[in-house]
Amino acid sequence: MPCYNAMPFLKEAVESIINQTYKNLEILCINDGSSDDTGEVLEKYAKIDERIRVIHNEKNLKLIATLNKGIQLAKGAYIARMDADDVSLPDRIEELLSFLKKNSADLVSCKSRYISEAGKLLSEIPIKCFDADEIKYSSYFFTPIGHAPLLAKRSLFDEFLYSESEQALHVEDYELWTRILQNDKSILNYNKVLYHIRINQESVSRKHEEIQIRNFITCANKHQERFLNRKISHNVSAVSVNRSNSVSYKTIRQGIALIKEVTEKYIQSHPLQKQKSKAIKAISEMQKIDISIQLVKKGKLFIKIYGAALFIQIFVKNISNRRLIQYIKSKF
Repeated sequence: MPCYNAMPFLKEAVESIINQTYKNLEILCINDGSSDDTGEVLEKYAKIDERIRVIHNEKNLKLIATLNKGIQLAKGAYIARMDADDVSLPDRIEELLSFLKKNSADLVSCKSRYISEAGKLLSEIPIKCFDADEIKYSSYFFTPIGHAPLLAKRSLFDEFLYSESEQALHVEDYELWTRILQNDKSILNYNKVLYHIRINQESVSRKHEEIQIRNFITCANKHQERFLNRKISHNVSAVSVNRSNSVSYKTIRQGIALIKEVTEKYIQSHPLQKQKSKAIKAISEMQKIDISIQLVKKGKLFIKIYGAALFIQIFVKNISNRRLIQYIKSKF
């Protein structure tokens, strides 16, 4: 658990881990040069629970370096993540560890729900992909798993640490998943809410959204180019990953075509059963739905009209696809 100026949410976060049904834990809390009471609060909990180990960074190393430090210091055969303003449900570790072992996976995550700063339950975060094939395909267009709720084999992190390059800044999770998946490691999503993510106005992603968007597009562009073995315009990749601002109608069409190209090649290059191919196509339609909604929200008049038409086209075409229709309902 990386902790930087984590008050006033830190106590709830720490207690949600102390009270896990799975007890055999090393709770490694890294105080990343906080200027509030974070360090003192962590030390008080360490006196109460001997499983808690507190590390104080002499200066603020930022998230990526702190995550890598935590991985290197951890003693267990498995490593779980958590943010210091979030809440883990009591059976999170037990259920995720059981799920990982049962499916011989390298890394697993789960469904999450947003909570307000006051702890009020908000919306459940929709998940588009669950099994290994769905997650690997999805990684070409969006972050396929939740970062904070993950649990993984220690051996995976021994092989893959978070990148500290400028291009991974604020997208360290997505950049890591692309490298892991390119090396055919197994990542799965558990279809149950086991984690609450707090909507915190002081969160890093809210403060650095512009850098996050730019770096996400760059990482996705490299990932797509490696798969298709050709150069792809950043603007076209931006459309396909739903991170575009003001782009032309032509570029939007090219972005939609890129989704189709990746989908067709993925199905052709992987030995998938008919039902699994159908699931991959459904995820591609979900991504187009998200793009269409964004076009309607942020585009100029002609782009809004195109976005609405795209939405209606996908909806009508897939009216019998229960999984896609359920996803559309979750968006509204």
